[in-house]
Amino acid sequence: KNSDRFSLVLAQSSSSACIANARARRRSIPANGSTTCGPLRELCGELCQLSVRQHTCARGDACMRQPKSPLLEDRMVSKAFEASFVKTNDYALHGPPLSNVVVFAYRANAAFLVGAVWYAAEIVSGVSPAPKVPNVRVLSLLATVGCALVISATYAISSCLGTIPGWAPDDYRLSAAWDMPPATEVAVVGLSLTLDLLPLIELVRPNAGARMARVLLAACAVHGIVTVAATPMSKLRPLHALSTFGFLAALTAYETTLFFTVPQTLRAPYGDVVRALAAGVVVSVFGVLSGLSTWVHQGRLGPLTHAEGVAMLLIGASIAVAGIGAKVE
Repeated sequence: KNSDRFSLVLAQSSSSACIANARARRRSIPANGSTTCGPLRELCGELCQLSVRQHTCARGDACMRQPKSPLLEDRMVSKAFEASFVKTNDYALHGPPLSNVVVFAYRANAAFLVGAVWYAAEIVSGVSPAPKVPNVRVLSLLATVGCALVISATYAISSCLGTIPGWAPDDYRLSAAWDMPPATEVAVVGLSLTLDLLPLIELVRPNAGARMARVLLAACAVHGIVTVAATPMSKLRPLHALSTFGFLAALTAYETTLFFTVPQTLRAPYGDVVRALAAGVVVSVFGVLSGLSTWVHQGRLGPLTHAEGVAMLLIGASIAVAGIGAKVE
């Protein structure tokens, strides 16, 4: 009670001093002063009265209440998001380390992508001849179907092990499906084998501009998604977050490049479809970011799960349609 009375006296004394200061300034202002001082004086008085009301209850006791604002509550971190840090930290300390399969596959894939970009630069500059590979249609279908099978396998494994749903009953994210072994190994190895075809597809795609840029961005996007799979959230949460944002940035740049360079080289009506799918992928990236914000501030993972699913479907469809509609020479 003594502390409450002290808080009340302190709040009232501060408000009285503020009001007295405002009155003193009012007396010191000349009659021909600026007209903007009146609103400022009124605002000062209102702020002083608001300070007293916030620190005083209806019966006169000090309550020191915080103002409740829906906007402020939305910006606060949710309890579910904070609780997930406790779980990931505990697993990172006491859980098994990353397997040698994940580490080797990740490093081998990174080395392969660097070599692929280097070889593509030699081909574009005319130093090396173009490789004899299957046409774009076959490569695109192999990449799309293979990636779909790998993702389906990781969900099946995680479902059998009981690791999905993850942090919440509505958590069916890709990260949840790839979070625990052996799904992590399947994701890293499978995505490396299937999506490494993407830079090769852009290299041999006929009549499309910005050839080297498409190869480089495709390699960055593939490396990004493999890094997301190789840094499970339960083990390497900071790296997982950074790799996720890196993948989204590389994916946005790659799909934007496809939007402006590839559709005009395809057979009708595949060009318009690819343009719409590429635009849909870019929009879905912002949906994923919005889903991340919903999880952080509200603790719900359903929007993020749906946004990831839509993004994956659009990405696969854009790769497949761009390959099917290519003009085979």
